[in-house]
Amino acid sequence: MCKSLKFIFVVIFLIHVKIAAAFSVGEKYSASFPVSNAKGSVFYKLPLPKGVWEVSYVNHRTTNSTNQPMVDGGLILIEDNFLKASVEITAASTSTQTRWNDEPCKLESIYHKNNYGTRLWTQKCLTLNPITFLQKDNKVTNDAIQEFARRGIRHDFNAIRFAYTRYGDLSKFLIYKLSVFPSVYGLDNKMQSVMNASPWHPANAQLDPEKSKFINELVDFSERFVKDIDMHYEEGVAIYTPVEFVYSAQKK
Repeated sequence: MCKSLKFIFVVIFLIHVKIAAAFSVGEKYSASFPVSNAKGSVFYKLPLPKGVWEVSYVNHRTTNSTNQPMVDGGLILIEDNFLKASVEITAASTSTQTRWNDEPCKLESIYHKNNYGTRLWTQKCLTLNPITFLQKDNKVTNDAIQEFARRGIRHDFNAIRFAYTRYGDLSKFLIYKLSVFPSVYGLDNKMQSVMNASPWHPANAQLDPEKSKFINELVDFSERFVKDIDMHYEEGVAIYTPVEFVYSAQKK
């Protein structure tokens, strides 16, 4: 092969790899997915719980004050035409020297939180709390509900959300949210718009032995999963075996 043709082949190959590296709506991932910029260059990867995850949305943008390139992305885990879990990420998609000042561990009415000894300007924060799900009246929510209806996918309107935020110790910024649904594990999860009145509100859930057991096991899983996120965030993972939260409801 002549040098010019070989050069063209290499360029085409590299362009293909770069484009393929960016995640886009409808693509499916297992084990991990890339934090990439709008051109498809991968900054690093993040872990996914066990399963085949489908990208539901992706948005590349820059911050208003610092013009920091960011990516917002969502993935969904569908099994037996039911939404089993969802992942939402917000991440800096290039190196950043921005001094972030979010303080996620100030959140109250939660099951669990851990700041790992960090504080302002440097954050590692895990929280676990109940949330409403697909109940907001906005375009993103309405589009998601219409798409689920079109595909015949059933889903809950309340969830328990794992949220992990990390920034300030490396030139990165990350918010990783994982929403799980108690009904997937055999527990009641009726629609509730007012979380203070929900049986899954922390004050109410702690009075129910079954809900308390579920939450405690989810806390244990969350603390383990944070370690997986950290290893990916620090780019210290060569091969990753996805983990899964497993729980069996007690028989009445």
